[in-house]
Amino acid sequence: MPHVTIGVGIYDVLKRLPKFAECIHAFVHGLAAEHLDAQFQPAFVKLLVIHDRFPSLTPRLICSEHASLSSMRRPPLIPPTCPHMINAAVIGLGRWGKNIVDAVQGKSKRLRFIRGVSKEPELVRDFATAKGFELSTEFEEAVADPRVQAVFLATPHSLHIGQISAVAAAGKPVWCEKPLALTRAEAERAIAACKKAGVPFALGNNKRCFPCMRELKRLVAEGIIGDVLHIEGNFTNEHSTRVKGGWRDDPRESPGGGMTGAGLHVLDAFVNLAGPIRKVTASVYSQKSPPDPRDAAAALVQFESGATGVLATVRAAPMYWRIMVFGSKGSAEARDETMLTVAKIGEQPVTQVYPAAESLGVLLESFAETIETGKPFPVSTDDMLDVVGAFEAIIRSMAEERPISVARA
Repeated sequence: MPHVTIGVGIYDVLKRLPKFAECIHAFVHGLAAEHLDAQFQPAFVKLLVIHDRFPSLTPRLICSEHASLSSMRRPPLIPPTCPHMINAAVIGLGRWGKNIVDAVQGKSKRLRFIRGVSKEPELVRDFATAKGFELSTEFEEAVADPRVQAVFLATPHSLHIGQISAVAAAGKPVWCEKPLALTRAEAERAIAACKKAGVPFALGNNKRCFPCMRELKRLVAEGIIGDVLHIEGNFTNEHSTRVKGGWRDDPRESPGGGMTGAGLHVLDAFVNLAGPIRKVTASVYSQKSPPDPRDAAAALVQFESGATGVLATVRAAPMYWRIMVFGSKGSAEARDETMLTVAKIGEQPVTQVYPAAESLGVLLESFAETIETGKPFPVSTDDMLDVVGAFEAIIRSMAEERPISVARA
């Protein structure tokens, strides 16, 4: 069989013939390599869906001599006309890695985990068996697995930049848990690697998906409470009393008391609601060092818009989430995951409780949709960088005991 390369521009056709597209998709992904090898030896046929720069996803069919289908890596980006279960690997199976798996495994119609990586496999073997995925100890092995189409990182931030770059170089979408990095420069490197490779990148800021926070974002975006003048935020999560050891107890991995674990979520809420932060003044007060620390962190921030904000986090106190926005026409306060109180000038406050939702699962499904369709991920890379930049300034302010301007590109 001679070498033949044929470009077939059938994307528009497939959009108009969804049933036909589904049949083609099922056929391609249902092929068994060993059957083709036996049938067509010695001239093997390889079928490869090549996507132009994401998200155009233009299918092409390539046939070449002596190419084994079994050696081909399954494409990481799924054509939007083809419903498909995305096979993923999770790297890191501590408390939050397990939460990621629990949020989708056996529940999602878009995403499932087929591999997991842990440096302590004996501690998570039963979990992997119960959830139905393979367990190994090597990151590189999981990333290279041709069955794996997306990789989810639940690892310490000190590993993130190298791991994100490796996944991107393999041409696979990557999800990373926060903190993405402790400096803006490092975060820029990770995001640049994904942009260069043309793969989607996601960060696990799941608090954006609290029902009350989604509604608060809508109220602010639509100007219902007017221009944002000031924001208050507090996230306290009692982790120092419930979660022992690990990166949270290491000041190199978790500087600033509770800022790295919980405070980053408040910073993300601030940037999401009021835009980039210009300057910060922060302090951390510690009564007892880890393990089981007793400390409180607080910061005064000024936004590029001129608005101001105050945030705080206490590691040992009971779970508490509050974001309150003061506007020129009213105020809105989000409490916990589902409660929102809106007070317009001259009117009585109105409190509404929204139906509960699994915020992590909602964000994971959004990332699966981004992979499948190219729809923008809810957390923009600009926001990711602005949050890391503000966090970096807060840690400096704590150390130097003075106001710090936030570095921006």
